[in-house]
Amino acid sequence: MSKPKRPQVGTQFRDYLNQRGENEIHEWLNQVNATVKMKINVFIQHLEGESDWRGLKWVKPLAGNGKGLWELRVEFDGVQYRPLFSRGSGSATLLLGALEVNDQFDPVGAIETALTRKASIEADNRRSIEHDFS
Repeated sequence: MSKPKRPQVGTQFRDYLNQRGENEIHEWLNQVNATVKMKINVFIQHLEGESDWRGLKWVKPLAGNGKGLWELRVEFDGVQYRPLFSRGSGSATLLLGALEVNDQFDPVGAIETALTRKASIEADNRRSIEHDFS
């Protein structure tokens, strides 16, 4: 039996799949604090219902070498969680779970990794799957 489709108003979120077909975003979310995971999923659900993200303080496009990427901005217990994603026509794809430490992304090379993953999805749309909220 297939899962029922969520109603689409704004943007459908998807998760990056690695070459083995593993959902790396879901794996990362399962490793973070349960409250953080819940906050991220609530923010994603909110964004899926909106078409205009201007004025939202917890989501922003990156500039400079991160142009073409966006970040969710989630703070919990002094830690800055920064899932990186790309946004296209009607969809957004979570590419990498990251943290912000001293104004730098952790892991090192997070932007480059996210851009590489974005390119792999653009070349092969089977490299992403509907976001897993579980």
